[in-house]
Amino acid sequence: MITAAIIAVGSELMRGKIDDTNSTFFTRWFEKLGIKVKYRVNVADIGSEIVSAMRYCHDADILITTGGLGPTKDDLTRIAAAEYAGKELVFFPMLWKKIEAYLKTKKYPHYESNKQQAYLWDGVEVMDNSCGTAPGLFYKKNRQIVALLPGPPNENRIMAENQLLPRLEKYKLIQGKFFTDVVRVYRIGESGIADLFAKQDDGYFDIGYYFSNDGYTELHFRRFSEDGTKPSDFDKNVKACKKLLTDNAVFFTEDKPIEQIVYEALLEKKKTVSFAESCTGGKISSTFVKTAGVSQVYAGGVVSYTVEMKQKILGVTKDTIAQYGVVSAQTVKEMARGIKNITGSNIALSVSGTAGPGSDAEGNPAGLVWFGLDIDGTTEEFSVQFSGMKREQVIQKAVNQAFIAILQKLK
Repeated sequence: MITAAIIAVGSELMRGKIDDTNSTFFTRWFEKLGIKVKYRVNVADIGSEIVSAMRYCHDADILITTGGLGPTKDDLTRIAAAEYAGKELVFFPMLWKKIEAYLKTKKYPHYESNKQQAYLWDGVEVMDNSCGTAPGLFYKKNRQIVALLPGPPNENRIMAENQLLPRLEKYKLIQGKFFTDVVRVYRIGESGIADLFAKQDDGYFDIGYYFSNDGYTELHFRRFSEDGTKPSDFDKNVKACKKLLTDNAVFFTEDKPIEQIVYEALLEKKKTVSFAESCTGGKISSTFVKTAGVSQVYAGGVVSYTVEMKQKILGVTKDTIAQYGVVSAQTVKEMARGIKNITGSNIALSVSGTAGPGSDAEGNPAGLVWFGLDIDGTTEEFSVQFSGMKREQVIQKAVNQAFIAILQKLK
């Protein structure tokens, strides 16, 4: 399998000023090409450290760098790469003319410092930059391919597609392909999933577990094919893995937003939905309306955060609040009926809970959330205790649980 290393150069990365989005992009880019990323390195704009990083990655088939090709004194990647290659930099007048022409076309001022970008060495190929002044560089060091790309994403991504990719193909470095099936798993952590698959893992898949801040875990079933064709038994093995999840009552969906799946299910069943929210503060509705076309199935929602709003708008009785409390089965039941009466939707979902960080005035523990669901006149209630989470995590988990409850009823 062909391997790659990515070195992102920039002192701003090492100081936490910006995130390294370049390495993330190129990791995915290599993945699509069937190339395994062996190293990802961040390094400051210090020549000796850039050289050390390149030497550290010497055993990767492909080494790319991003950043440090500009005209300022701290743009040192070109100099470091020359040292790594064992070459001396030389001024190339023809390259300088191309840079000058670009500056003139864009009506940018010419600075003496720009000439720094025209220093190369014999044997290096120039990769044209259609969006900036910094040319990319491409060369072969023994068995390793080295490519220096500019830092700005709008420059390096176009260069990668138009300049780097054809060169990788020329050197026959595009070999094989990764095939991946992804599901989103809810209500179980990474360790729980890992334990589940440890019992059945036969080594067919490279299984990855990736937690999302949106409250689910991505489960990747990944296999490499040397000839680039999909293995004939790939789908059968994916099906077996999904059956394992189902047999163990693990809720999962295909790899797309759960609110979009809810929308599609409602559309197929020709049902409408409405939400009465308390502790989630409108986040169920705001998440749902991110999906285009949702007006076909979404009747509306109410954020009844206070007791008064629950009573005045949704019709929750004073007796219910007095006897059972705000966070209770009886209250969410009346909230669901109330929003259903207002909107006339087929499905009404309500939620009331204690997001935390501490217990509420009624003594309910942080993370306790009650849900009410009224479907065509039939109402049911259930609670979930989200333990050991921050306030925003409880809210996000409650939003996910609301959509899960709807999906389970629509099956």
